[in-house]
Amino acid sequence: MDANLGGKAQATLAGTEPDIAIEVTSGAKERAWMLDKCTNCGATIIGGRRDEYGVFCSRECQSFYRYPGFCPACAAESTDETARPSVTVNGIGFHMYGSRDRCPTCNSVIRTQALCVLYVPVWFFGKYRVRYTGTHSYLSRKLRKV
Repeated sequence: MDANLGGKAQATLAGTEPDIAIEVTSGAKERAWMLDKCTNCGATIIGGRRDEYGVFCSRECQSFYRYPGFCPACAAESTDETARPSVTVNGIGFHMYGSRDRCPTCNSVIRTQALCVLYVPVWFFGKYRVRYTGTHSYLSRKLRKV
């Protein structure tokens, strides 16, 4: 055991093989079990939301893993046109506003995309059915005009 590690961990590398053996104290083993990967997006999480499908970092990841894509009813009320990327730099860019009419099947919502200046919407581009695939990503379909 290496004296620099203080007896808490030991790592050995067997020749040029990529196998690394690590011996850790019991306290560190308990902490290591707390870290997990999100079943949907692969993000490293502590704790998370657990169900029969796996462990998830957010409600959005959990919902998208259970039902990927839009349900038939939401697909029928929208077109294949997608929203512009929501990018805002120093308050100027495109942003999605609002959240209404949550679908009970696929958990998507209706949001409005707008051009904003200093975070204030100045021009609206349309309403979209938005389905979050993770905490910072989404799928979108433009709603049909009635």
